[in-house]
Amino acid sequence: RTLDDQPPGVLVLGDGALIDEGNLRRVLEGTRLVRLDLDLANCYWRLRSRVGTGLWHPVMRGPLAGIDDLRPFFAARDPGFSRSHHSVQWDGRSYREVAREVLGLLEN
Repeated sequence: RTLDDQPPGVLVLGDGALIDEGNLRRVLEGTRLVRLDLDLANCYWRLRSRVGTGLWHPVMRGPLAGIDDLRPFFAARDPGFSRSHHSVQWDGRSYREVAREVLGLLEN
């Protein structure tokens, strides 16, 4: 429904949304898909920093035992990620820097 709403804008999806082929096809048909690349180690440590907050990644049903817990999820999302129109590196960058780059891609 969000993709059908007007005016068009930026829609932020979680990684798991693109695992479903129907979701991926719908996004690719009507938008320019920009993926934010965060390597496995950085993703692991960001999620680990949530320990004690009660917040976990929706795909992960509980605390991570180790970095290997993320490998199946990364493998499942990679086919959708590889079909993105654009890629923005997130490692070591602020949210503001990443947002500027994404908006620049969408303006062109």
